[in-house]
Amino acid sequence: MTASRPAKNYKNPVQFRAVRFVSFMLEDTKHEISTTDFIKDAVARHLAFYQTKRGIEFPNKMLAELSELDLIPSTSRTEE
Repeated sequence: MTASRPAKNYKNPVQFRAVRFVSFMLEDTKHEISTTDFIKDAVARHLAFYQTKRGIEFPNKMLAELSELDLIPSTSRTEE
């Protein structure tokens, strides 16, 4: 994923903006990491923090949308 890809190729306009932002941030990253892995790691870290440290349950719709964007594994994939 590069910032030069048109936004219409992404499922969500927020996803396009996030990729552009992360691509900019990765220019200063010393180790090799893909943009997708960077975003997935950040989302997983924040979800885990809020669920374990603060006991927050996320709405099913939000989790489904994150799963649809392949930012978190879907429950149907983990159960198979």
